[in-house]
Amino acid sequence: MTRKQRTRILVESGEGLARQLVEMVDSEELKVISLTKPEEGLVMIQCRDGALKTRFYLGELLVTEAKVQINGHIGIGYVRGRHHAWAKDLAIIDALFNQNHQITLEWKKSLERAEITLAKQEKVRSQKILATKVDFQTMAE
Repeated sequence: MTRKQRTRILVESGEGLARQLVEMVDSEELKVISLTKPEEGLVMIQCRDGALKTRFYLGELLVTEAKVQINGHIGIGYVRGRHHAWAKDLAIIDALFNQNHQITLEWKKSLERAEITLAKQEKVRSQKILATKVDFQTMAE
């Protein structure tokens, strides 16, 4: 599982999954050093014009970022909105995956289960959207 996949699962699953994973680790064992405390910032949302194929900035998005270090390995957590604890949890998870900590083997199973759940939810959502699809050929007849 790549870092991108892992992050997508953690963010789409919500704050609870990240908190659950971090609570599985003995906090006294970790010795988490906060390189930057969770802080809010703005990032630009970049889009591409479909017709002209040019890029433009749609606007700004509020994010919370945290950066930690555990046993010499750095972890970064970004999340949309004001979620300081969630960003720190994501950073801790990232740092432990970066050092291949033994707990990550258990975490991978939890992440795979969460990915299956997300896929099922997306399928249901897609079916609801497709149910509203209009067939213009039928209307023309």
